[in-house]
Amino acid sequence: MILRQPATRSVLAAAAVAGLCVSAAACSSGSPSKAASAVSSGAGSPVPAAASRHIGTGCRGMPVRGTGSFAGLAAAPVATAVAHDWELTDLAHAMHAAGLTGTLNAARDITLFAPDNSAFAKLDKSGLARLMSSRAHLAGTLKYDVVAGRQSPAVLATGKSFSTLEGRQVTGAKTGDVYKVNQGIVVCGNISTANATVYIINRVLLP
Repeated sequence: MILRQPATRSVLAAAAVAGLCVSAAACSSGSPSKAASAVSSGAGSPVPAAASRHIGTGCRGMPVRGTGSFAGLAAAPVATAVAHDWELTDLAHAMHAAGLTGTLNAARDITLFAPDNSAFAKLDKSGLARLMSSRAHLAGTLKYDVVAGRQSPAVLATGKSFSTLEGRQVTGAKTGDVYKVNQGIVVCGNISTANATVYIINRVLLP
């Protein structure tokens, strides 16, 4: 997260447009669905009014002002905030292609483990093809990144497992100063948005 440059169309974005977004209707974020209700009442520690303590060395590269800054992200719902971060452009495209933008923006008090662009770049061609094989499969993979409640770094550090919106579990961990979710290392975490806490990770979590 050290260099922040204007986003270019990535392999994932091109695949989303060519493979899944065959019409404007297919790419619409839609209205809140039952999935939003499933996470809207999740328990978790509320984010204090004061600035959160962010974790991860990648936080040093965050802009100090604008929509992509910590303050800017805190003012936006989570899917919109993701679209404002240059390191999460692939994730933003994937959310849009899966029709989850409205669902996640309407959810209340969730935690998103957000794979950055480098995480998507690590997928080989077959892995990317599987991810983009259908809108339903893509949506299921992205729902595996979402858990109920605003989960704190202290909770992740305990090694607790969390039930995801997809239905299976992910597990937090901490070794030294490094936080992980499954095999994904937290690049920058404990980021507040209007309705979520975000941990940017360097792996795409696959259910």
